[in-house]
Amino acid sequence: MGHFCTICQRTWPTRSSFYAHLRRLHRNPRPNANVHYEYHHKLNALPCDRDGHFLDDGAPPPPHPARLQTDWSPFENRPAFQFAEFAFEKSHTSTQDLNEQLRLWEAYNILKGNEGTMYDSMKDVLSTIDDISLGDLPWSSFHVRYTGPIDEDSPSWKRHVYTVHTRDTLAVQANFLKNQDFAGAFDYRPFRAYTQGGSRQWSNLMSGQWAWKQADEIAKDPNTHGSMLCPVILGADKTTVSVATGHQEFHPVYMSSGNLHNNGHFRRTIFEIGPFIADYPEQVVLAGIVSGWCPKCFAQDLSEPDRPRFRAFTEHLLVLEDDETLWNAFGIDADITPFTSNFPRADICELLSPDLLHQLIKGTFKDHLITWIEQFIAKTNSLANAQRIMSDIDRRITTVPNFPGLRRFPEGRGFNQWTGNDSKALMKVIIPAVVGHLPSDMIRCLVAFMDFCYLARRPSHTLEDFARMEDSLRRFHQYRAVFATHGIHSDRFSLPRQHALSHYVPSIKLFGSPNGLCSSITESKHITAVKKPWRASNRHNSLKQILDTNVRMSKISAARIDFGHRGMLKGDVLTAALIELGIAADLDEWSPG
Repeated sequence: MGHFCTICQRTWPTRSSFYAHLRRLHRNPRPNANVHYEYHHKLNALPCDRDGHFLDDGAPPPPHPARLQTDWSPFENRPAFQFAEFAFEKSHTSTQDLNEQLRLWEAYNILKGNEGTMYDSMKDVLSTIDDISLGDLPWSSFHVRYTGPIDEDSPSWKRHVYTVHTRDTLAVQANFLKNQDFAGAFDYRPFRAYTQGGSRQWSNLMSGQWAWKQADEIAKDPNTHGSMLCPVILGADKTTVSVATGHQEFHPVYMSSGNLHNNGHFRRTIFEIGPFIADYPEQVVLAGIVSGWCPKCFAQDLSEPDRPRFRAFTEHLLVLEDDETLWNAFGIDADITPFTSNFPRADICELLSPDLLHQLIKGTFKDHLITWIEQFIAKTNSLANAQRIMSDIDRRITTVPNFPGLRRFPEGRGFNQWTGNDSKALMKVIIPAVVGHLPSDMIRCLVAFMDFCYLARRPSHTLEDFARMEDSLRRFHQYRAVFATHGIHSDRFSLPRQHALSHYVPSIKLFGSPNGLCSSITESKHITAVKKPWRASNRHNSLKQILDTNVRMSKISAARIDFGHRGMLKGDVLTAALIELGIAADLDEWSPG
């Protein structure tokens, strides 16, 4: 149900998320950090009117359209809104069961001398949601197919016609920027932050060198001065919804804004393609490179970094070299044109961001180090002794004491399916669990990797942090050779996800902390945007139903924000009803918590 925080003026869809927010931010308010900011002085987001004319200093924003606190349209009242919210977002009840509940409710009311209910059926609920005018961003569709030569040996994908569904990206960005829930939450000018000691600090995207560099480039045109730079963050990550019944895949592309901020003013806005969140297979396609090469540098032997790739040089090579040379000598697939080629300042090789989940947590830690450790134990011990060692490691993991921030594993490492959270929790206890069972250099390798990982996952970084990250990575590369010494891996560690670690420091300088550019964000969105809507569908023409569900979720969210900012979601629905009837005390002095 909708809940509104009167302290920071934000809405929350559930009671648990609302009270978690109160405990996290408002029980013990965080002190202001002692940081000095230097802002870009040309793309400085000056307030303007609807026609783009700059306002005088201190001029107030235009007033929001006046709507009464009793105007719940298209809903009849608050219970009607929150019932629709509950039925559509939370109950996961089938249409047939919900219709039966409404009929029982109506029968009860008739026997009590009342007539009807707030809704006749689930169809009536959905129709009312569809009537919400806020958050209405319809989908449009187009078809694509391979247009090159096809013969009898061509793969099936070349013969298929693919349907792409999309929303107007400018309209989506406009909705982001005018969302009242984002007021005061983010930055709308590129900035440089310095600690009290004068050390540069990198945190979010607008603190990085990329935002400042793009602003400098745009500001070469004097007509852009006073505008706001709005980076568009993109993410692509396939998801599978029905492994057991046909292996049905969806390939959503997500978008966000790199400087979400709203204080009610209009601003001249320049949208810019920003960082792209993607796992390695998607990076290969996006950058138009040969699989096994690095999308950010020309390294083929991925043991060490090489000179960086950049757009102008790649376009120069495409003119000079034949396709075979491009493939073998430079790792370039001449058949792929990166989508950023249509944007004047976008370079996809630069924009591919670090990915903590697939490169550090799942990639290097789970898929590489944990697997190599298990292989080492199996190779250097008899079957019985290897099982005894693994059982002892599991025993140590299960005996982790209760402590804030530590997770207990009653079954040891015995996960049916590892998640990113499983791996992050295991990382905290794995070193003491394996000490005594592995050579010292393997322990040192783990320690060096953990040092790098936890430094990379910090919310902000300084030059001192970068020096420590580079030292940790050097030690990790030094000690991982122990796995080659024992024959667990070749002495060529040509692994794309491990190689990506060598690009973390320059990428953090460009884009700020990688916490905000991690594929765990896109994977979490799969649940609400794809998987839950798919489960709620009838599996026939499911994609259209998924899109309809996403539109309705956007509308309910927009309505909840609007009602919250008009002060209409204070307290719970029953208390509000009692107050409206004069049975309970007023909520004028009500405050959360």
